[in-house]
Amino acid sequence: MSADISLYNTHPDEYNDIQNLRPDYKKAIEMTVELAIKYMHGKNSISIADFCGGTGAITKKIADIINIDKAKIVDTNQEFLNIAERADIKTKKLETACSDILDIKLDREYDLILSIFAYHHIPDDKKEKYLKQVVDGLKENGILILTEIYLPNKKITLNYYHKLLDEMSEKSPILEKFITETAESTDYEFKVSRGFADRQMTELGLTEIECIKIWPLDNTLDKDIGTFVQIFKNTNKS
Repeated sequence: MSADISLYNTHPDEYNDIQNLRPDYKKAIEMTVELAIKYMHGKNSISIADFCGGTGAITKKIADIINIDKAKIVDTNQEFLNIAERADIKTKKLETACSDILDIKLDREYDLILSIFAYHHIPDDKKEKYLKQVVDGLKENGILILTEIYLPNKKITLNYYHKLLDEMSEKSPILEKFITETAESTDYEFKVSRGFADRQMTELGLTEIECIKIWPLDNTLDKDIGTFVQIFKNTNKS
C-alpha cells in the first residue's frame, strides 16, 4: 500500500525519530497526546484504538501518563506492529492487528480513537467508510482525535512540503527523500481540504468540539490549509 514511499518499508526502527525532525509532525504529536490526556482525564477503564497506528508510539506516550485498560493498534505494516509489541505499552491488554483498517470489525467499546495522519492515506471514495469505522468503534460520546494535513490540490501540496523542507532546522537525507516522495505520491497520499473532511464528519454524527492549527502559523497559506489536531465527539446514540 505504501509502494511509492520508501521510509515506511526501509527504516521502521528509525521512523519516529526521523519524523520528529519535522516541525509539523513533532508539534502535532505533542498536541495529540496533550488533548488525549485532557479528554480522558478522570475516566475509568479506558479503551483506545489507534487507526493506522504504526509502532504504537503515540499510544505509548498516552499510556505513560493515564491508565489504559485496553489498547488496539491497527496497521498494514507488520514490522511496525512488531515494534509496538516490544514497546512496553502500559496497558492491561494490548492487541495488534495487521490489516487494512477498512477490513477490521470493531465493537462499540472505545472511549478514544486516534487517527494520526491516517485519513489522508485512504482514497477519497473510501474515506466515508473509514469514518464509519470510527463511528462503529466509539462509545456514545466517545472521542476521535483527528490529526491531519489538509491540502486541497497538488499545487498547494507541493508548496506545503517545499516550505517544510526550507524551514527544517535539522536536515536528514532520509527525511528529505521521504518528504519529496510524499509530495509527489500518487498511490498512498490522498489529501483533501478541511471542508471535505468536516462535511463527512458532520454527516456521520461526529461533532467537532475543539480544533487547533499546528503548522504553518504564518500567513503564507490559507487559514484552513496545513496541519491540524481536531477533537470530535460521537453524538450517535448507542
